[in-house]
Amino acid sequence: LAVICGLRKGLNPRLREYYDKKKSEGKPHKVAVIACANKVLHHVYAMLKKGQPFAS
Repeated sequence: LAVICGLRKGLNPRLREYYDKKKSEGKPHKVAVIACANKVLHHVYAMLKKGQPFAS
């Protein structure tokens, strides 16, 4: 849900670029959204593991 809202409102341009890249590869909408969610999950895990705040 966070990814869909982020894509819809354009709050995260890097995530939008990744979504557009997946769509240009021919992925359906839901597959591209799940790929974005996976990417966000990896970023959150790295932030928690390193104990660092998000840096865009």
